[in-house]
Amino acid sequence: MKMRYATTADIEQILAITDSARRFQRQCGFRQWEDGYPAYDNIAADIAAQGAYIFEYDSIAAESVKESAVAEGTSADIAAERAWNSEGESVANKGVYNAEEHGIIAYAYLTGGDAEYDRLSGIWHYPGPYGVIHRLAIAPGFRGQGLAAQILAMSEAHLAAQGTRAMRIDTGQDNIVMQRILSRADYTCRGLHHFTWGPRLAYEKPLTQPLNCTPKVRHKTFGVHYV
Repeated sequence: MKMRYATTADIEQILAITDSARRFQRQCGFRQWEDGYPAYDNIAADIAAQGAYIFEYDSIAAESVKESAVAEGTSADIAAERAWNSEGESVANKGVYNAEEHGIIAYAYLTGGDAEYDRLSGIWHYPGPYGVIHRLAIAPGFRGQGLAAQILAMSEAHLAAQGTRAMRIDTGQDNIVMQRILSRADYTCRGLHHFTWGPRLAYEKPLTQPLNCTPKVRHKTFGVHYV
């Protein structure tokens, strides 16, 4: 998996991924993203701020999905089931966003600091420069494979190299999946707080130790590369 800056040429593909993520949220029983958010203008603003990042498909690494499934004594068909989107239809057959065809498997906006987080200065435990992750979305067919943990690790390493000393992120009360991902990635919940975009659980993680470019990940299905 590669990480690179997004450009305006990527917006259509990014919106296809975020639209799918919004539908997936509804099916999971929560509505953290509503009213067409994130929209074209949101992604365009991310790009203008030089904080828009896409994570690209690696066909060689993806082939290891089948290989690892066989090596673990499971059917390659189980791995293939992961290529079903949130509506229970094959990505290839449905004609929706196909990451293997377009290359982009995830999107995230990374920034150093955020006015909303600064407003809640009393809740944070780690001073100094901090990074924030917003609008993390993974393409259908690639969810449930540990990519969110890898993206967090890559983002942390990228921002730490720029002097970031802590990470902050927020998520909805009903977004149990993200809460578990953050907990496993050693983020600490700082409670429920009211942001301009609604009530959210605030999380924080120190980056006190130098991070190299080989993050620890539990899932080795996809190789992690930095560009």
